[in-house]
Amino acid sequence: MNIFEKKLQESAEPELPIDPIELYQTCAYKDGYGYLRGIQEEVLKNWHQSRSQRDIICKMNTGSGKTLTGLLNALFQTC
Repeated sequence: MNIFEKKLQESAEPELPIDPIELYQTCAYKDGYGYLRGIQEEVLKNWHQSRSQRDIICKMNTGSGKTLTGLLNALFQTC
């Protein structure tokens, strides 16, 4: 009997959603950042539709959440 058998079975990584907006809902975030802003959702939807293409450029204004959308894209690429 393997004493670590139960732990090994539990270590299976949960499958993350493919849609970046759904993926955002699985992330931990600070109070006040519990939802995506309109421009962030728009960029993520457009990126998700063309994610199979290479070298996609997203243009967003200052303070619109470029870091958040970029990190979600990077997290999605590791899934």
